[in-house]
Amino acid sequence: MASQPRITIIGAGFVGTSLGLGLVKARSQGGSYEIIGHDRDANISGAAKKRGAVDRVEWNLPASVEGADMVFLATPIDEMEAIFEIIAPVLKPGVILTDTGGTKAEVMQWAAARLPATVNFIGGDPLLGRDGWRADEASADAFQDTLYCLTPAINADADAIRILADFVSSLGAQPYFLDPLEHDGIAGGVTHLPFLMSWALVRALANSPSWPEAQKSAGVNTMMLASLVGASPSYWAGPALTNATALGHWIDAAVRELQALQGALAAGDPDEIRGGLDKAGADYLKLVARGREEHNPLQDVGRDRMRQMFLGSLGAKRRDKGN
Repeated sequence: MASQPRITIIGAGFVGTSLGLGLVKARSQGGSYEIIGHDRDANISGAAKKRGAVDRVEWNLPASVEGADMVFLATPIDEMEAIFEIIAPVLKPGVILTDTGGTKAEVMQWAAARLPATVNFIGGDPLLGRDGWRADEASADAFQDTLYCLTPAINADADAIRILADFVSSLGAQPYFLDPLEHDGIAGGVTHLPFLMSWALVRALANSPSWPEAQKSAGVNTMMLASLVGASPSYWAGPALTNATALGHWIDAAVRELQALQGALAAGDPDEIRGGLDKAGADYLKLVARGREEHNPLQDVGRDRMRQMFLGSLGAKRRDKGN
């Protein structure tokens, strides 16, 4: 009797634990696979096991992926290159390997340089809007009605791409295919820039002579924006360092807007100030509408494949490519 497919999740933080819980929930509706968990912190991986996010925990990193048919890498970005190098020798031919990092171009380059050609690497970025959340806040429904960006490597097998897209759909998310550089350009504005604006606000207040008074009088608006940098400051180092070029462009754009507002304030021009605020308000309404009614041309790939045994002929195909 053939063994059931095996999925490994490396990293048991908020995203990794939510992935496990979501995959367990999807499995209860007709899937058949074993879920292995690994985290360098044994207490964190043990907590994921207690919550039922994984079937078992493997403490050794290479052993956790040995024989796996699909691997989710849900660690901080700045750990990924080293992990690729460690697990590369033991990954089975045909394995589907994906990450959940907030930038893609540099991660794709690391994968191309460190992984064998027999690995189907497909970059991933679930847009959960919960960056920095704790593992104990994880939920099986974290992916419900979200976009899940996918950036397949040029040599990724078409079946592997379809299978991963099926799993993404089973989590309740919408697969959304993007070029890695396009992804990073957009993420720089909608994900990373807000954090930097939060950082700038907090630092501006902290460096002000009125800092003691500001701490006492800061209201809801200040605390809402400041909370972005307060949630998990160290988390953002990886996305910032791996997306510096795009972030530089977005910072320039934000500075231009602030300078235009500064000029209008200095000139005492009420029409320009009101007009700018009205325009920003209208743009905000467009932003919250999210535009998700637009169709992504690759979003409909094989939605029922998740319930099939997903090994198929991938291993044989990847062995052929590796020869």
